[in-house]
Amino acid sequence: MGSPLGPTLANLFMGHFEQKWLAEFSSCKVLFYRRYIDDIFCVFENKEEAEEFYNFLNGKHENIKFTYETEISNKLPFLDVLIDNSGLNIATKLYRKLTFTGLYTNFMSFTPLSYKIGLIKSLLYRTFKINNTWQGFNDDLQLIHNFLQKNSYPQRLLEKITNLFITQHYCHKAENKNCKNENIKYSKLPYIGKTSNIVKEKVRHLSTTFCKNITVQLVFSSFKIGSYFSYKDMVPPLFKSRVIYEFVCLGCNAKYIGLTTRHLGTRIAEHLNIEKNASTIATHLKQNSECRKLCNKECFKIIDFGETEAHLRIKEALHIMKEKPVLNIQVRHENVLLFT
Repeated sequence: MGSPLGPTLANLFMGHFEQKWLAEFSSCKVLFYRRYIDDIFCVFENKEEAEEFYNFLNGKHENIKFTYETEISNKLPFLDVLIDNSGLNIATKLYRKLTFTGLYTNFMSFTPLSYKIGLIKSLLYRTFKINNTWQGFNDDLQLIHNFLQKNSYPQRLLEKITNLFITQHYCHKAENKNCKNENIKYSKLPYIGKTSNIVKEKVRHLSTTFCKNITVQLVFSSFKIGSYFSYKDMVPPLFKSRVIYEFVCLGCNAKYIGLTTRHLGTRIAEHLNIEKNASTIATHLKQNSECRKLCNKECFKIIDFGETEAHLRIKEALHIMKEKPVLNIQVRHENVLLFT
């Protein structure tokens, strides 16, 4: 992934050049132009003018290439909106991709009820803001109910929240403006089931009884099973990479601290192969037959990890500096063999 500033900088870049390019384009008139990040919606008199503007934009910058699509059956999707130009007036509807599965948070999931009600309200509000006709809004309501019922949401709950939503936004919009309490204090707690609802009700009762000017509102946080334990298979130590390892000789208690960016098992095999390798450990084992008989891969252990090779080298130096004073230190290129 790129820098978090990438989308912002790209938006500034396009915002600067699009004004310049629109001023330079004089072949025909752009009836309507709107852009959201990297999606542009334009209106022209005919398809030929649209293609001319498309070719003009593609020739303005070598690093910017545009693609375009035209309306099919007088319909064209733009972001989450389906624009229908088949009638006397333009109608906007909610657009869902062909890959949409209708999968939402299941009503039987271990999640606070307020989260599930919030999901219903957010879907209703989304279709309310996008649709500009009552028929389109009604059609999308039926689809929302069908999708949520497949996710185990009770029909009675859906109808109750939908009726309340319609009443607030259509029938008595001006009358239902509630005064917002600005002195609301929020507190976060983990959701643990029915006990959380009982605690929330008791806190609400205490708040209204003893806190006249302050409203205490509890907010429950959900969690995933993976946050309590890893659901992935553990990587065996010999297959771990980018590690700092320590070798302790069972014969003379010699200690070696090294690093490797490859699998630890591969590096251990190289150290123990005294015939083909001349590493510090291999040289030590070759010179001391008793140590060679006692040492094996069990003498190695991982003591730290690093993200990059430079990070590993810094940590390796710090671990070496932490060692106690020794009688003899032999330096072999990048690693250090310590003899006590």
